[in-house]
Amino acid sequence: MKRSYILSFAAVIIALIIISCVAVPFIFMGKPDPLFSMKNKDTISHKVMVEILDSKNNSIFKEVYVMDPDSEISQSKSTWLLLQLSFPPGDSKDTTIKVTVDDNLTEENQTDLQLWSMFDITLFDENEESDISLGVIAV
Repeated sequence: MKRSYILSFAAVIIALIIISCVAVPFIFMGKPDPLFSMKNKDTISHKVMVEILDSKNNSIFKEVYVMDPDSEISQSKSTWLLLQLSFPPGDSKDTTIKVTVDDNLTEENQTDLQLWSMFDITLFDENEESDISLGVIAV
């Protein structure tokens, strides 16, 4: 009888340690950043394909958007990707992002994606040298 109490107590302590290892980063850092945000700073609409690949060139995300002038969108990370980036805590995933505008302009960037990092995509910003600006924002 006493042994079962000790085992139960040990199981609770182990569960609390595991939960705290996963929860503590969220307490201090907040919710994870979106997968990407995209802004169209042009005066006309554009068709934009965003594709994110893992290190083995398997597609993690692929979507086509029609971006109106001066519009902005944000895409959250999928639940599966959030789980992959959560275990072990602080894990990152080697990814490549490809952005294709109007089926002819393509920009590519490779980086480690984490829970609290995201891709920042800007289209046709007059202050940038390139028509497509890709960056990574990390907390």
